[in-house]
Amino acid sequence: MVPMSMQPLNGPPGTAHLYARVIAGASLPGFLWGGGDSIPERGLSLPQVRFSAEEIEAYRRVCGGSGPDLPPAMLHVAGFPLAMYLMTSRDFPMGSLGMVHIANRIEVTGQLPALGEYEVQAHAGNARTHPKGTQFDMVTSASLDGELVWHETSTYLSRGSGLPSAGATAERTSWPDPTQNAEVVGLQIPSDMGRLYAAISGDRNPIHLHPLAAKAFGFRTTIVHGMWTLARCLAEVEGELPGAYVATAGFFKPVFLPAASTLQIDRGDGKLTVWLTTEDTRHAVVHVQFRD
Repeated sequence: MVPMSMQPLNGPPGTAHLYARVIAGASLPGFLWGGGDSIPERGLSLPQVRFSAEEIEAYRRVCGGSGPDLPPAMLHVAGFPLAMYLMTSRDFPMGSLGMVHIANRIEVTGQLPALGEYEVQAHAGNARTHPKGTQFDMVTSASLDGELVWHETSTYLSRGSGLPSAGATAERTSWPDPTQNAEVVGLQIPSDMGRLYAAISGDRNPIHLHPLAAKAFGFRTTIVHGMWTLARCLAEVEGELPGAYVATAGFFKPVFLPAASTLQIDRGDGKLTVWLTTEDTRHAVVHVQFRD
């Protein structure tokens, strides 16, 4: 979907204010959100996005990885306030409280200089039915000097909601199992990882911050962000990534904090696959396909 209009903003919306709108909207459904039966065809843009060296260092302390360029998933942080603004607008037809991030796709088509100045755009669309509600895509892109260098599709599930305008039921993606030759790396995820990632990303969904808040949404305790999982998997293989690639992630089961997990890494001809597992539970997979 191409938005009918793209509204430029002078700066990123404050996520603390947006989460207040989320909570207020949940208390007054149909008044603060739920104003239609389809996703509005519009988008938002930030013409000048630049990360400081201190922000990049803080991101890497939480998500791992090293290198001279911007971490592969860090531009999601720039687009997230735009996504929240769109999802908490009065005419957005689904409430964002308790919304689940179920899949993600990042395509890198050019170099991501750490201190570059990017134009970031975001819009929502592609609603389709799901057995548990409605899923849709939040599409974010980043350009450098007018050239598209990064493109992301984040797929969310709005549980229990249905849209008359939603398309056919989404097809399930099948993922391969790790091979016997997969490298295994131990990974300890501390109990405060949700709060740590929230501090650097602005994603302060209550299910990541406090056990009581997580229990209110059906989780036995806090869970880690899906985007932290994606970022951490990519960080493990960052030094092996080429100049252009597509990273596709599936999020299956929540990672309850704290967690003693493992990363299983398969390397193939022009591809990498990283699984995150805890004991016998597979939580997420990130598949990287190299591009010429």
